[in-house]
Amino acid sequence: MAFRVINMKIKVKSEKEQIIHALDLAYEKVLAEQDVYRDSIEAVIGVSDDEVNAKLVELGGAGILEIMKDERNPPCSQERQDILNQSWDEVPSRIRIDTIEDKDIRSQTYFLNEVAEHRDRIKAIAVFCEALCINRDNKHAGLVFRFWTQYSVYHLLAEEQKGVSEEVHISMCEMAQAMKEVIDIFAKSSEG
Repeated sequence: MAFRVINMKIKVKSEKEQIIHALDLAYEKVLAEQDVYRDSIEAVIGVSDDEVNAKLVELGGAGILEIMKDERNPPCSQERQDILNQSWDEVPSRIRIDTIEDKDIRSQTYFLNEVAEHRDRIKAIAVFCEALCINRDNKHAGLVFRFWTQYSVYHLLAEEQKGVSEEVHISMCEMAQAMKEVIDIFAKSSEG
């Protein structure tokens, strides 16, 4: 038996190509996760508005916050502008990404960050809908969720401002606390 040796070129990717490939894979994974969360929202077996409202009353603000404790609703650029008067170039994640020297890697990292934040928002909706068995509009639940998103934004901004601006940190903590109270009031007012 004769063995034939085939001259194969093994292409070794450069470090930049490896990084871009890894970023592409991560981007695709995050997009797939978004689809999973969207599908889970559509798969929720809904209950009546009265049952959703009763669940809101039962949970109250503390219960809603417990359900959502591992979720986050990252502030978008408009919220940063409205709340902190922060320009696009002042966003901490953007500043960190801008330190990447290679423009292709920097661009890929920026897009990955954006889709990951959007995935987090979709996941939060999915968790909320699954917990309350919501598969259609419910005015009270929608308001409670909206107030939770505001709470999350203030909470995340407060954490981000630690060590940067004590005054802004305290202000964001106060706003987050106020939103907790609003969540409780609206959750408990869902009766009847």
